[in-house]
Amino acid sequence: MTDSSTAAAEQSVLDTLVDANIERQRLRRLRCLDPLLSPMTIKRAAADSRLGQPWLEELQRDCPELSTLAAN
Repeated sequence: MTDSSTAAAEQSVLDTLVDANIERQRLRRLRCLDPLLSPMTIKRAAADSRLGQPWLEELQRDCPELSTLAAN
């Protein structure tokens, strides 16, 4: 009985992690629709020390359609 309850608990934790990952991906895709993402704000964010190049690279991975904005 203990093994089956442990397996069920582990499955529940795994299901929760999968759901959280799906939600994280959904939110990352939603940021592509952010009206604040103009060429100027992207450029300034990439130059800002709080966001910088890693932020820009992540944005380009999540939102390939914004790559032309980021290139300008």
